[in-house]
Amino acid sequence: MHHLATKNAPFIDYVDIRRFFMQKDPVTAADRVLLEIQRAIVVGEIAPGSKISEPELAKQFDLSRAPLREALARLERCHLIERIPNAGARVVKLTPEGLISLYQIRENLEGMACRLAALQMSDDVIKQMQDLLDQHLSTQRVREGESYYQEAGDVDFHYRIIQGSKNPYLINILCDELYYLVRMYRVQMGMAGPYRDWE
Repeated sequence: MHHLATKNAPFIDYVDIRRFFMQKDPVTAADRVLLEIQRAIVVGEIAPGSKISEPELAKQFDLSRAPLREALARLERCHLIERIPNAGARVVKLTPEGLISLYQIRENLEGMACRLAALQMSDDVIKQMQDLLDQHLSTQRVREGESYYQEAGDVDFHYRIIQGSKNPYLINILCDELYYLVRMYRVQMGMAGPYRDWE
């Protein structure tokens, strides 16, 4: 089992991250490649700043250029890759400035999502959210303040709150466009800096 440890930051269980990416059912070849490249970028198997080679990816995934380009366009919309004139596509670099900009957006939009969720959520859904928090707190490292619960998707408290807002535009921005970039920062920087120690 792979874990990521950072200086003054939590251990992150890659099984949780892999489970989230694998629970989505790819429909097309572009979906399949998107999920695999997305996961590899988030967990750092494809390093920040790495050049994206279309011929290499097409060969690796036994895929024609058209669905590969569709997958790369979707990764660009998720802010995981960027196209640089005369240099091609690269995985985004993680920087303190980028993290601050990302969290300024989250601070405002997630606050709005919380307000809307408070109005929209039924008592049953609120009870499910409380159960989810209790589940998170049952982990010793979380209870002792050493770790932030890192599992993705429906078991991510923030994700569930955003979904509970029932605002399709907020859900699109926070759960589709920015979610994987947030996870990339969480996984690779541990919110404390890029100090890596693999077990």
